[in-house]
Order: sequence, then structure tokens, then C-alpha cells
Amino acid sequence: MNYSYECILKKLISEIPINSKDNVYGITFIAGPGFGKSTVANILSKKLGLYITANDRIRRLYDELGFDNYKYEDDIKRMANDRTIYLLQNKTSHIIDANIEFFYDMALNNYNRYNAKLFFVELKCKEEEVLRRIKNRTKEFGKNDNQSRATIEDYYKYIERKEQKKFPRELIFYTINTDTSIEEIEKQVDSLIEKIKMYVILIDF
Repeated sequence: MNYSYECILKKLISEIPINSKDNVYGITFIAGPGFGKSTVANILSKKLGLYITANDRIRRLYDELGFDNYKYEDDIKRMANDRTIYLLQNKTSHIIDANIEFFYDMALNNYNRYNAKLFFVELKCKEEEVLRRIKNRTKEFGKNDNQSRATIEDYYKYIERKEQKKFPRELIFYTINTDTSIEEIEKQVDSLIEKIKMYVILIDF
């Protein structure tokens, strides 16, 4: 079957539970592959009841429809942006399980346009631990699994790109160390949530 971009986007956004509120916000990450974005996103989602957007979900959707998603990376990035705009238009707060430090200006423009707040959360982890996670992930999960496909090569590309385009430190709302136990990560997430509550008093948590 021949699926158009619009058809695939419609299928993607049909999965999103809309929860419209006057005060809208997004939480996203400044972190490379293996830093623990999905772990923190899942903890935040459970505690706040927010929908998680992830580019890996779009890639799996392309897989399910019989496309080689590696050939459609530009469409996937465009679709991720269109999905965010859909959430903002429908006044639904959410978590972006992705690193958007290289596209932060475009992201801020989107949120400002809809009078929404975007919280940038920096994740820190020692390189040794990051590489261990990526190696284990590569061993344990295949191409079509519901896991990140990032490789060690992707990690070093991220580090190189990070040096070329510096993220403005003043935009970082909170920093979490993920090179620790899940219990300690949860404590840090709790502190992040309290800071968000203090920053946006009118948000109905």
C-alpha cells in the first residue's frame, strides 16, 4: 500500500491522548545517546501523567508500514515537529524524549508562537557508563525492537557536533545526573517537578 506523508502523520497523531488545558508546557532534554533520556522521560510521565513523544516511535511506524526509515530521516524530523505543533495547537502538555539542543531555536519559536513554556533538562553521565549502555543495547536489541538504535558511532558524532554548536547555558532549566541508581534519579526528578511547579504556579498539576 502507498502511504503519503499526511497519511502517516494522521496515523501517528491518532495515538495521542489530548488533554487540553490553558497552561501548556513541554519538557525536553539536552543529552546524547545513552544518557538516559527515556528513563527520565518515563519517570516524568508516570509522575505527571504526560504523553511522551519519541522519534523512535515514528521510525517504528515507518517499519510497520514497510518503509526503510533510514531513507526517510528528513521526513521523520519533519513529522516530529508537526506532532509537537499538533500538541501545542491542542493545548496538551507533553514530554519530548529526544535531544533537541541542535534545534532549540526552532523549538522555542514553536512554543512561543503558542504561548507555551519549554523546559530544557540537561542530563549528565560519565562517558564510560554511556558507552557501556550503548554496547549492551546493541547486543540485546535488534533493528526492529522498541529500543533506541543509537550506536557508539552516533555517540561520537554527537560529541563532535556538540563542540561545533554550543547550547546556551542560560536556557538549561535543570540538570540531572543519570550515572546513579534509579532511586536517586527519581529523587532528582521530584526536585525538577517541584521547580516546574514553582516556576509556573498556574499550571494545574
